[in-house]
Amino acid sequence: MRRLVLFFVFAASTTSAEKSMQQAIYLNDTETNPCHYDCPLPSHVWFCFVTDDKVLVGQTIAWR
Repeated sequence: MRRLVLFFVFAASTTSAEKSMQQAIYLNDTETNPCHYDCPLPSHVWFCFVTDDKVLVGQTIAWR
């Protein structure tokens, strides 16, 4: 799952108007569900990276 998230982070960064890349360090990820895993709604995966001067937070949906 983390490899998929990293792929989307990389893909999103390459489609932006600014094409420069920075070294980022993975900090953490967590999975949340709006109804506490008691309904068919998909979970949300949150992930966090740090660069020299920014903390980057992203989210994706994890369909089961």
